[in-house]
Order: sequence, then C-alpha cells, then structure tokens
Amino acid sequence: MIQPTNRGLLFEEIVPDKDGVFGSAHSFAGKTIISADGQWDVVVEHERQSSDDFDTFCCVSFGLNNQEEHYMLARYGLTTNHSDRALAKLSDTQPNGNTPQKVYEARRKKGFLFETEWPWGQDVKTWVEYMKEIPRNLLTLAIGNAAQWSFWHDYVPTDAASLKEALRYSPVAVSVALMPDGEGRYYRPDGWKDTHWAMLKGYYENGDWKLYDTYAPFEKRVKAGYQFGVAKVIEIEKQIVNESAWSRFLSLLKSLLGV
Repeated sequence: MIQPTNRGLLFEEIVPDKDGVFGSAHSFAGKTIISADGQWDVVVEHERQSSDDFDTFCCVSFGLNNQEEHYMLARYGLTTNHSDRALAKLSDTQPNGNTPQKVYEARRKKGFLFETEWPWGQDVKTWVEYMKEIPRNLLTLAIGNAAQWSFWHDYVPTDAASLKEALRYSPVAVSVALMPDGEGRYYRPDGWKDTHWAMLKGYYENGDWKLYDTYAPFEKRVKAGYQFGVAKVIEIEKQIVNESAWSRFLSLLKSLLGV
C-alpha cells in the first residue's frame, strides 16, 4: 500500500517512570488549567516548514514552537516567534526528521532562540545550509532566553477524552497522516501510518478536531474518531519575579556575547 510522504516525524518508545505521561503518577505537565473549554483561539502567525527550494523535515520543531507560541500568548499575553531552525539544530534533527521526545527534551535542556536571532533567511537554499552550526555565543544565549521559564512536557493518551482534557492545559501536538475527503475534512486512509507532527487547538461540537498545521491550508478540520498515534502537552511557568532586573541581565548577556 502506498504510504504518505514522511514530513519529519520519527517514533521512539515511551520509557515508563522516566518520560512524563499526562494524568499519571509520573507527570510533569498538566498542572495549571489555562483554557477551561479546551479551545486555543488566539491568533499566531502561520509558518511553513518548507520553501520553494526544500523541505526542512522539521515538523516536530515547528509543531512544538507553535504549541509554545499559542501557550505564551494565551497564558501570559506574550507574542513570541521562536526559531524553528534553531530548535531543529539543537535537537539534532536529521534529514529524515526527529522524535518528539528528543525535540522536547532539547527545548527543555538547551533553551531557545527567537526567529530574529537565528532566522530562516532567503539566502538559505538547502537543508545543509538550514542545519549549519549555530555560533557558540548564540548557544549560550539560547540557555539565557529560557532561564526565565520552566518548561515541561508529557505524553498524552490518545483517546478523545484524554486529548480534550489535556487541551484545558495547553495546545496538544499530535502525530498525523492526512487526506482530505470530498467535504474538505481530513482523515487517515486505512493502512496509513502517521508521518507528520502538528497541533490541536481545540475541537468542534461533533468531535471533529481543529488542527493547526505547517502546510496549507494551515487550519484543518480532522474527522472525529481519528486515532492519533502520539500526543504531547506542555507546561511553562515563569521563574523570574523582577522583570526589569531580568531584562537588564539579558541585555548585558547579549552585549557580552556580541549579539
């Protein structure tokens, strides 16, 4: 059977008592309800994971950043744009993609850069150029950027009830393989395996899912009953109380790093 094109999603086994699982005794996220109705209707700029020249195969990095950008706007009122390119490199994404666990752990341990700090410019024409080494001063800045926030993530059981409950705490990223039907709703044909990572931002009354994607159309309606293979929820807590002091520290850090 013909399988869908891989968009950059790889899989790895969940490790019991090590990896967080939403709603279990070993959970790191899902502590603070942000959207009681499970709908994340804030407006975040769409970003493509491919250009006319190449596909990044970095859907997991794009999906996580979409999650975080929606979360930060809804919970803290902060409009952010994280560098997908930087996260892909920090997580050692390969030409065939990466696993959610590796990417989410890289974000937790190595931090993040903003798009302005490590952009995907028009001069980047190949995957190799996209994945070039990040300068050491920016690697240090990535850790500094993230030090203001604690970042945690859990796997989510992929039954509908668990996904809807997790959506009360954050947008939920999920694995998908999508085909549109005659009405413009998306489903997974029999025998297909998930090859892509995107973000649930809510659901409809009939149980269809609101999917936020990195390929047009960016807003997709996925049919109720879709059995997602893997899902992730996040939690981000502010760790810095004195904002002005923190801003001065970041400014000093950037000056010392020559950024």
